[in-house]
Amino acid sequence: MKFKKSYGALLIFCIFLCFLSSGFVYAEKWPEKEITIIVPFGAGGGFDSATRIIAAYFSEELGVPVIIDNRTGGGSLIGTEAFAQLPTEWRDGRYLCSSGCPHVTGAIINGGSFSIDDFAYINTTTHNSPYGIWVEKESPFGDLVDLFEYIKEEPCEFGFIPGSYSEVVVKYLNEIAEGKGVAIPYPEGGGALRLAQMSGDLTYMGLNFYQTQKIAGEDLRCLVLFSDERLDDYPEIPTMKEKLHEFGVMVDPPSAMASYGILFTHKEFKEKYPDRWEIIVEALKAAYNNPEMIETFKEHGEPIKWIGPEETEKLVDEQNKLALRFKDLFSQ
Repeated sequence: MKFKKSYGALLIFCIFLCFLSSGFVYAEKWPEKEITIIVPFGAGGGFDSATRIIAAYFSEELGVPVIIDNRTGGGSLIGTEAFAQLPTEWRDGRYLCSSGCPHVTGAIINGGSFSIDDFAYINTTTHNSPYGIWVEKESPFGDLVDLFEYIKEEPCEFGFIPGSYSEVVVKYLNEIAEGKGVAIPYPEGGGALRLAQMSGDLTYMGLNFYQTQKIAGEDLRCLVLFSDERLDDYPEIPTMKEKLHEFGVMVDPPSAMASYGILFTHKEFKEKYPDRWEIIVEALKAAYNNPEMIETFKEHGEPIKWIGPEETEKLVDEQNKLALRFKDLFSQ
């Protein structure tokens, strides 16, 4: 009798261990295959470069390859739409998307079938890079006043990325100057736009500051920034408001025009697979706190930090509201 009781207790204990073990193995087993991050911009741009750095350390934490899939076109519309329209069975964590604010909003304005609320936001990939007006370093424009007077009188071409603040700032300048400029879109992203400006194809362009300064600062020069205040590390660059007032245009231009890279997935993935969501979040958090990755971003002139899903979602909401204020300046 005693033997039977012991045997029964041992059997129950073994079943309990198997139950725990099976749950633990399942959690440890995912992901088994590679994860793909869709980047809706061309290779070599700021968001692409930042995502590739993150992917390398993210892969180390997960123990599986992390692949970058560049889907260019329409600003960020083509790639974000492709991500949004992935088959339901593929929304299981195998795909993430790395775009930006206000690029997701811009893609919606330009016909995207998705909404801001369709996605679950994990973290930023780049931080608070204000937009500026850029010219070639050796151009004859000493400051914005010179450029302002030129575009009032001379036909010119200016470049931008559709569906981003890049588009807003250049169209605003041309509009306020009553200029004769022709807007040239570069839907492939920042890499193609910078190359066109450096090649002399454009009179000026609008693009975010820190990434452009790091990548092309030897060839290009920023005349003005669409920010509330001058940057502490580049105090010589004036704000748009300062220069317009100096020129006698007593209006307050759009300010706080800054880009943030954002990494996100489908909201239904977060709801359907909470354990996998946590695995992704924790792996990314570990990657962001890796001293090597932090140093790599410093070397690229782009500080980065972990703020987490809650703060990222707040940031996306704020930037979405700001972008919608200027939706008339986005391509449609």
